[in-house]
Amino acid sequence: MKRPVDGSSKSKASNSENEKLLETMRHHLTDTGLESLHALAATAVVLNTPSANPETLAHALTSHTLTSQTLTNNLAHIRTLQAYLQKQHTLLREQLHSIQTDPAFATPQNIQRQTTEQIRQTKHLRTKIREHEDRLSALQSSGRAAATPASKNVSSAEAIADMLEQQSVLDKFKDKVEALEKEVGVYKGLPADKESARREVARLEVELDLVRRKRDDLFANLVS
Repeated sequence: MKRPVDGSSKSKASNSENEKLLETMRHHLTDTGLESLHALAATAVVLNTPSANPETLAHALTSHTLTSQTLTNNLAHIRTLQAYLQKQHTLLREQLHSIQTDPAFATPQNIQRQTTEQIRQTKHLRTKIREHEDRLSALQSSGRAAATPASKNVSSAEAIADMLEQQSVLDKFKDKVEALEKEVGVYKGLPADKESARREVARLEVELDLVRRKRDDLFANLVS
């Protein structure tokens, strides 16, 4: 009775037959043919194709060429972006250095004291305004009460002069309050700490300069 042949034995036998066939082909090929065979095998290995069929190799080579071209284009685009970012980085460093060294961008040493003083003056002037408004209302009431029936629509000359004077003072106070409020409003949103306020001012100056540069670039693109 014959013993059954397992799969490993069949595989070994098949490999042995292929090796013999390959050796026979090598002996019968010319040097040029042998070089062509090696080139074909090497191409199939490099392209990672399942066979050495010329059509399969051609498709694989075309696909690899397209992929290589795409990667080359992407790499060139990345290098262009990198150069642009490096240029912008250099410009930002120059702007930062300019802001840090330019006295025009320096935060006043006594900014916190100035702000506190302006707020105090604003509160004081508002109190004065309320006082003058009350006095003006009192003068108007007394003028109406002192009017005779024949001249009920006319106030005395003294009351009118006093009212005009009080109104003038009141207007001046209002103008001064508005001016102080505008000055204080410039520092609205800044941290109370002096160093933090300086950093915030420097950051806002950088943002302002970037916006100006973008505006100039857009204008240049429109003109060109």
